[in-house]
Amino acid sequence: MLTQGFGGAERMFVDLCLSLAEAGCQIQGICHRDFVERDQLCNQPNITLSFIKPLGTWDRWTARRIENAIRDFQPQVIHAHLTRGVYLASKAARHLSLPLIAQPHNYVKLKYYRAVDGFIAITADLQAYLVKQGVAPEQVHLIPNFSRLKPSSTSILEEHQPLRFVSFGRMIEEKGFAVLLQAFAQLLTTGVDARLLLGGDGPKRIALEQLAVDLGIADAVSFYGWIKDVRQFLAQGDIFVLPSLKESFGLTILEAIAAQLPVIATRTPGPRQILDDTCGYLVDVGGVKALAQAMRLAALDKEARIQKARLAQQRFVSAFSKEAVIPRYLALYQAAREYLPHHRWVALNK
Repeated sequence: MLTQGFGGAERMFVDLCLSLAEAGCQIQGICHRDFVERDQLCNQPNITLSFIKPLGTWDRWTARRIENAIRDFQPQVIHAHLTRGVYLASKAARHLSLPLIAQPHNYVKLKYYRAVDGFIAITADLQAYLVKQGVAPEQVHLIPNFSRLKPSSTSILEEHQPLRFVSFGRMIEEKGFAVLLQAFAQLLTTGVDARLLLGGDGPKRIALEQLAVDLGIADAVSFYGWIKDVRQFLAQGDIFVLPSLKESFGLTILEAIAAQLPVIATRTPGPRQILDDTCGYLVDVGGVKALAQAMRLAALDKEARIQKARLAQQRFVSAFSKEAVIPRYLALYQAAREYLPHHRWVALNK
């Protein structure tokens, strides 16, 4: 993973390294030298770290350093994330005759995914996209993201007064926080006594804080900044909202349902992979009125939202917990060892 920040893909990389190491695997983590969460992986049993500062996909010196690090570690399979990681790792995989698993995490162009033995798609929608781009169906493996949070056994019968809606993530336009603020303002006009707790940071934070002032709801909205302790933050809330305009998965949903919070989310590919109307509240993308109505429905019908939260947590345990997902990665790695280099997929010119 050769990025510096800490979005969903980077969080998944860290959680995967930690979980595989706990399962007894010997892991080599190759990270950007300035990766902001490198300390999470340092001094962990079964994890060896190599830090790289790539200049770009054209940087042959970085490719050589990666190859040398992999040669020294002598792994049985390489698992690379995002375009830069996959492209630079592919050179080492080819020279060292090692199987390469690529995890793009999103709907990427496949120009740099030429020498790959298998793809991991985190949703069925992404799986269909990769096949449509020309990847052989048998080389696309559907493995969802997971959360390391343990399912909460805390009672959800008690609630805060006023009722607290919570949400967090990178404060960029596609996360839809502006829509959430507008929907929350509409909710308050209906007489629901509520507060909104927003965690996260990013380039849109100042604009969002100003929007809360302009909407006249600043006294009812709290901005918490970057969230370090997710469980502690979620424990302050009663209902979780994911208002994303685009969402390839939505790790925050897994964390919310693990914490037994009912979830309101947009009908983007990620949330639709995790929830349906039996265990969550799904609304159309970008609809302020629809989101406000779902928030009101959840606020006023306590019994229904508790039932949805319980069903969602059961789904988490069976499909999205560490215990459910890590064996699927291990099975794929074992199968990847049987791949031959000449079976590697070659990207079509699309």
